[in-house]
Amino acid sequence: MKNTPLNLCNTRPHGGEYGLYVALRERADNVMNAETESIYGHKPARYLLQEIAAGHKAYSELLISEGTAIGRRETKEILQELALLHTHFWQPGRVLRVRFLGGEAHVHRQIETIAKTWETHANITFDFITQGEAEVRISFTRSGSWSLVGTDALTERDQNKATMNFDLSDETTSPDAFPATILHEFGHCLGCVHEHQSPAAAIQWNKPLIYSRLFQAYGWDRQKVDTNFFEQAEKELITNSGYDPLSIMHYSFPPDFTVPHTHRPPNTQLSAQDIAFIGRCYPFPASSSASTLLKG
Repeated sequence: MKNTPLNLCNTRPHGGEYGLYVALRERADNVMNAETESIYGHKPARYLLQEIAAGHKAYSELLISEGTAIGRRETKEILQELALLHTHFWQPGRVLRVRFLGGEAHVHRQIETIAKTWETHANITFDFITQGEAEVRISFTRSGSWSLVGTDALTERDQNKATMNFDLSDETTSPDAFPATILHEFGHCLGCVHEHQSPAAAIQWNKPLIYSRLFQAYGWDRQKVDTNFFEQAEKELITNSGYDPLSIMHYSFPPDFTVPHTHRPPNTQLSAQDIAFIGRCYPFPASSSASTLLKG
């Protein structure tokens, strides 16, 4: 049964070491080449990672180039220390190809229209194609609505496998809720995580009730509940502008999910903080008219 009034998505975890590899390769600061490797190649892994974390250019490619830092035990340990999960964001200005794996034409049109809302506020383009390779591939299976987060989509190299899914049998894809679900999942696609899992949220969950309710209604085990509700996001993955209960990335939930009871109705559009945050992650060129609009 599915009688709990929730707007849930089953977030897919990050892609581990290979996920970091493809994320760093994606970013614009990967400018290392054969001519500069002789200059920087002697730098130890710890130094390189600190430079990358500080935003310095010319070092990222060393981390992922074969025969240097990647794969060393020291590197794996430092990756955890530095929490480089912020690299899940795509390169600003990127054109992301999107292809559907099945589904009806009218549903495709709705998804394309709503997804492009993000383009108004972020220097990113979703190019919906009907054939060929695509970074984002959308299926319609009965497995809940979900998306890989940001550049984790590149870790799924099989072009016949999805990086995002919309479960059309779920209440999150009802006519009233579907536009918000599209915005939410494409938020994940751009690298955004769940707002209610921000350390700044400080939500007091009624965990025993939530475990029981979500298992009965959706079949979610404790690990899936923890991943999507209780585990806090790394600081590098959140807005850093305070908790935003109006974010499109925030779950809705009934009052008895918290102590004391607090009702969180569904958010149906991008909040002001959503717009500001995604604009910082994907800035427009200074001369862009869109950038001018964002500055108000």
